[in-house]
Amino acid sequence: MKDKVFMYKMNKKNISKKILDFAKEI
Repeated sequence: MKDKVFMYKMNKKNISKKILDFAKEI
């Protein structure tokens, strides 16, 4: 269970990072 929460948090971090990178390109 702990692993799933960790993965979820990592995913959220990666997604927000991708959104920031995408916003920079515009």
